[in-house]
Amino acid sequence: LINGDILAAGLDVTTPEPLDLNDELLNIDKQKLTILPHIGSGSIATRNKMGIMTAQNIIDVLTGNDNENILKKKRNFELFLI
Repeated sequence: LINGDILAAGLDVTTPEPLDLNDELLNIDKQKLTILPHIGSGSIATRNKMGIMTAQNIIDVLTGNDNENILKKKRNFELFLI
């Protein structure tokens, strides 16, 4: 964006979050860059699905059932794809 290799972008996540007020991204032409405050998944339908998935993940872990969101076991921790 800064040197013109990318025409435009929309960002839902930044590092750090929130951006520092002096970050160079905030000086880019607003027609070329849209920055959302990490709300890309903010629809009611998506939030409802996330709640259901979270509840199912908890039930599956506590009952020892397989779960499609468990990726692998490593160092006695279970990693989840959420």
